[in-house]
Amino acid sequence: MNNHTVKHPLSYRPDIDGLRAVAVISVILFHIHANLLPGGFLGVDIFFVISGYLITGIIQRELAEQRFSLLNFYQRRAKRILPAFLFMLAACTAACVWLLTPDDFIAYLRSLRSSLLFGANLFFAQSGGYFDIQSAEKPLLHIWSLSVEEQFYFVFPLLIWLVHKYRPKYTVHAVIAMMAASLLSGLMEYKAEAYYLPQVRAYELLFGSLAAVFTAGKSANPAVRTGLQHEIAACTAAVAALACLCLPKETLPGGGYIERIVICGATAWLMACGNSKISRVLAWKPFVAVGLISYPLYLWHWPVLALLRYVYMDNVLPVSVVIVSMAGVVLASWISYRWVENPIRHSKKLSGKAFAGVMAVYFALGLGVNAGRIVYDKQIRYAPDYKKLYTTTGACFNENNPDECIKGDRDKPVTVLTVGDSHNMHLHKLYELAGQNEGWAAHAVSVSTCPFVYNTDIVHKVLQRKEHLRNNCLAMRRHVENNIYKYQVVVLSNRWYERMEEENFAQNFEKTLQYLLNKNKTVYVLKDSPYAVMNIPRKMHLQSIGFSLPLNERQRKMQQDSENANQAILNIVQKYPQVHWVDPMDLVPHDFIINGLPIFFDKDHFNDYGSEMIARRFIANGRRLLATPPERQPNPQDAGGR
Repeated sequence: MNNHTVKHPLSYRPDIDGLRAVAVISVILFHIHANLLPGGFLGVDIFFVISGYLITGIIQRELAEQRFSLLNFYQRRAKRILPAFLFMLAACTAACVWLLTPDDFIAYLRSLRSSLLFGANLFFAQSGGYFDIQSAEKPLLHIWSLSVEEQFYFVFPLLIWLVHKYRPKYTVHAVIAMMAASLLSGLMEYKAEAYYLPQVRAYELLFGSLAAVFTAGKSANPAVRTGLQHEIAACTAAVAALACLCLPKETLPGGGYIERIVICGATAWLMACGNSKISRVLAWKPFVAVGLISYPLYLWHWPVLALLRYVYMDNVLPVSVVIVSMAGVVLASWISYRWVENPIRHSKKLSGKAFAGVMAVYFALGLGVNAGRIVYDKQIRYAPDYKKLYTTTGACFNENNPDECIKGDRDKPVTVLTVGDSHNMHLHKLYELAGQNEGWAAHAVSVSTCPFVYNTDIVHKVLQRKEHLRNNCLAMRRHVENNIYKYQVVVLSNRWYERMEEENFAQNFEKTLQYLLNKNKTVYVLKDSPYAVMNIPRKMHLQSIGFSLPLNERQRKMQQDSENANQAILNIVQKYPQVHWVDPMDLVPHDFIINGLPIFFDKDHFNDYGSEMIARRFIANGRRLLATPPERQPNPQDAGGR
């Protein structure tokens, strides 16, 4: 490629702003409710392709004119990205200080630090603990895409510069090679976390880059190319893109991978086709107006939706709330575009040493947030009431060595096994105190979202997406089956509401009861705790600052479904007179508060305080968890059958 003849003038293309409008509207509709536009999440992929096209075009032009500078590139990039970004972060942080509980604010500060240092994608790929607030309530979750983009631009300009310097004729080949490597990486990275990884997402930006370098030598201006072939190509690309946006997620095989490739190719094709009728539609003034503020719209819409969901404690928001909040998002975006982005972006003052100073302050801010988070974290976590109200400690949850977790009277031989998911774990105080009171000891085995069901590898859909949790679950089941001969009594406790969603769970549960009875075990099944639906500590916090929201119809139905699941399990238990049904949950107050303190640390798990209070009430009422204390008399036939 001849350095002196390659031209890529990037005169303003209103159709590209129209594409930005399509992208941001798609994302917002999907984030409001997935059913509004099932493939709307692909709007992020459209943004990636547009970015790759424009940035590569600028780099190509400056390389051809022998005036490309990495320093100038990053300076322009920072002036384009950071002003609106910091404006949004400041407002979001102020809202979070007010709205979030201390524990959730600590999690927010972690995500804020990662966002400021452009590592949000890696942070969210690694976070998401079992008891973390759900993704729909994380105000900075959407910054993962911005982080991917910036990580890409930390590397890509340097690679293009090197190719241009030493092998200028092979620029297209280099981009194709990088695309192939990224696509191959995506095929190899089958874990859910791969969604956030820069090497897996790079091909989307490279689709735009390929369109830019491929069209650079074809015409002085790709926008002037017309003709029937271009019209057909543009229409085909538009139809393909719309199909991807409208089709339900994973309609095609490949877990969404094919849809992403198709929409990236379609977007790149639309930009390369130039002055088609589709381009003129995209250049319609309302589209362009939305496209101009697409970046702040993207920045603002998600924190607003996330914090509203945090307050309402429901992913489905009232229509009136959505309309008013989105109007506010548009206003905030316009203010950001008009009075924050444009003045700084076009300022001549922020260059050279001034720019270096600003960036030094910026990264110091990111490190400062981390230091502040550590101090705040320690203050909260070492507060007297923190552990008993916001955690369940000493419960041996997801332990690799379940035999080491003993509850009850440790002077007695271990003859009892309590096994189940987190709703077995949160009763650890009941097992501890009841065992001491009744004279028995138990091994407590609890794994996330994992009931003990005999001889099946079926797991909940949550575990299907998280390999390490799935492996923990299957390992727990094999461990119980291999060691069942050690116990006289087996106690089953689970979140029955969630378990009943699993494939054939009712049948598998009944087979499990039969298996245990055939092994001559005394079996106890515990009624599950009531479903509060709302996070109780959060509800109390929000009430203290003036928010008091009643349960809506959908939430009341969820509570009823939880009770129905308890009844379904009881119906199975009643088929087997030898199986004992224990209900300690009639001791749980309707407001989930005892002595002014919450007994749940979320919406369905006892905290340490709640677990102990229910246990003490249970014992004070003269009730027994086990009808009679088990004796250490293993059945030789049972032991031989392991």
